[in-house]
Amino acid sequence: DDDDDDDDDDDGDSDGDATQIVTQILARRSTLPPTSGITMVAALDEEPVRRTSRTNRTREMMLGTLAGVGSTICSHPWDTLKVRMQLGGYQQQARGSIAKTMNSPTMVGLACDILRAEGMQGLFRGLLPPVLTAGIKSGAMFWSKAVWCRVLQPFARYDPAERTDYVVLTVAGFLTGVTVSPLHTVSDLVKIRQQGTTSVSTKAVGGEQTTIGMARSIIANEGWGALTVGLTATTLRHAFAFSALFSGYELIAETLSPKQKPEGYVALAAGGIMGALSWTISLPWDVVKTKMQMDPVAFPSFATTCRQIAAEGGVFGFWAGYNAVVIRAIVFNASFFWFYEAFGNLVPFSQ
Repeated sequence: DDDDDDDDDDDGDSDGDATQIVTQILARRSTLPPTSGITMVAALDEEPVRRTSRTNRTREMMLGTLAGVGSTICSHPWDTLKVRMQLGGYQQQARGSIAKTMNSPTMVGLACDILRAEGMQGLFRGLLPPVLTAGIKSGAMFWSKAVWCRVLQPFARYDPAERTDYVVLTVAGFLTGVTVSPLHTVSDLVKIRQQGTTSVSTKAVGGEQTTIGMARSIIANEGWGALTVGLTATTLRHAFAFSALFSGYELIAETLSPKQKPEGYVALAAGGIMGALSWTISLPWDVVKTKMQMDPVAFPSFATTCRQIAAEGGVFGFWAGYNAVVIRAIVFNASFFWFYEAFGNLVPFSQ
């Protein structure tokens, strides 16, 4: 009987020890500092794991909207230079007509020509359409990315809370580009028509080339079908650009900041590098789109436009305005991801 009592005492001591251990673990967990975007395993000496899964659709749409507006304003002057260089001096002079104008072939010279002739506002021509739609386009882009990542997640090789699957991000980026291209096609059409029109020619036709006036003019003179001009080129541009951008950004960000969310210089560096690279890959489609949307009469189809560009400028004709494109891409994507990460610290993450 005494032995049985001793055994009972031992069992009680064991239960007490177990309870004490659990209490210590919970106490230790409660004292851990909060870690935004990092998963910590309490009571185990494990390194923090950087959470790379961003599939909360509402949050992604909100962050994409805020970042899109800010980065569009920052990079628009280089976008105007890009469009003018891609048009090769062709600018809309009157309703329904295109005329050749003499502009400097270099980016710096063209910027000086615009500033002398049109002032600073010349570099911000066509800003309203992308600003008004930047939130919608960027929000739709990241919402679509979150949706496609969730759809493709069952095929992933890794748990998204532990490691990024770059194949999933690449495919999701391609499908995202296809999904959001119709939105970009319409806004780019009005923007390019405005950017390709000088302030002098606007006055000559009665000053009707405001955003609303331009949209009305396009529909009245060319019909509703004109809003789909360049859709094929836009789809190809965004599909290839986003497939490289999403996976490349995460790769560089995780390389530079493997244990925490990218902030500051990491977001700027990753966004800038991948912005320039993604535009280098997708620029040929952008050149085709710009020419088709500016002058659908001279460039009636995707195939015809490609042949004309190759005949006039060879292979390098598909990379017209590359200097302005690279600078714009660096400014746009660096500022975009900086805004994205900055606002992301203010918006709580929820599964």
